[in-house]
Amino acid sequence: YEMFKATGKTVSNIGAFLGALSLSRVSASFAEVGKFNFSNTIENEVTMFGNGQLLSALSDNKIDAVDDYRYVFTIKRTGYEGTFANNNYTAIASTSDYAYINDNRVIDKAIRLARTGLIPLLSSEIIFNEDGTMTDITIAIFEDAIKDQVGQMLTAQEISGLTVVIDPSQDVASTSNLEVSMTLKQNGIARSISVTIGFKI
Repeated sequence: YEMFKATGKTVSNIGAFLGALSLSRVSASFAEVGKFNFSNTIENEVTMFGNGQLLSALSDNKIDAVDDYRYVFTIKRTGYEGTFANNNYTAIASTSDYAYINDNRVIDKAIRLARTGLIPLLSSEIIFNEDGTMTDITIAIFEDAIKDQVGQMLTAQEISGLTVVIDPSQDVASTSNLEVSMTLKQNGIARSISVTIGFKI
């Protein structure tokens, strides 16, 4: 805020977000209240936008409107000390598979690990059955190469599931290209929590 007053330019706290991102698991959101408090009681203690607009002076509707635009900013949580990120959005439609930072980090890590597993198998032989389909052993070699690497994410609970499929009937002899399908089951994020309460008679 002081820098904004001195320069007239908006200055963000993106450094704090990047620091939290570097500390978090790839599958986690840095908006997790119990893990990422951006206030040290001095810096980031007062929530405001980069132009000095205090969030405390805005109505919930106006703050929700900014959130609906998928901006990332700091907020307070009633009854809980600290300052927290409102969410971990990315600059894409909310319906996209990549609408949140954690989803992008998970898929990027899986791609890197799958590549690490498959590189040694580039230009390796494909063995066929009499009918021209790939042998089970050949398929297993490629599937295991991916599972051995990406499976680390399962062990670390960064994903909830992994499926690798290779069509044994694909014509690798003619194309020299092996097609592999890898599907991840991502972890969920409890971005909101709803509680039903009532008296029992």
